[in-house]
Amino acid sequence: MQGRTEIQIQFQELFDANASNLDTTVKDVARTGRDTALVTGGYSPVVSDRLIMGHFLQIIRQESGTWKIAQHVFARPEAITERERGGGTD
Repeated sequence: MQGRTEIQIQFQELFDANASNLDTTVKDVARTGRDTALVTGGYSPVVSDRLIMGHFLQIIRQESGTWKIAQHVFARPEAITERERGGGTD
C-alpha cells in the first residue's frame, strides 16, 4: 500500500473484519536518508478468538517534523479481510 488513503483503507478493513488487540513490535529501524527510514517488525491481531501473527515493512518519511508512513507492506499466513479472501474490490 502506498499513501495515506490506501493505508487507511487497509486498517479500516481490519477493523471491519473484527480484528482486535492489534499488537505491533518494531524489530529494526534504518535511516535511508535525512527524512526517510525503513521500519520492520511483527504484528498480531486477534480475529475470531485466534491470534494471527504477521510481519510488516514500512517506509516512513518526515514531513514538517512528523514521521508518517509512506508505504506499508505486510505478510501473514491467513487472510483476514473480505478483500484478502477475494470478496472485495481492489
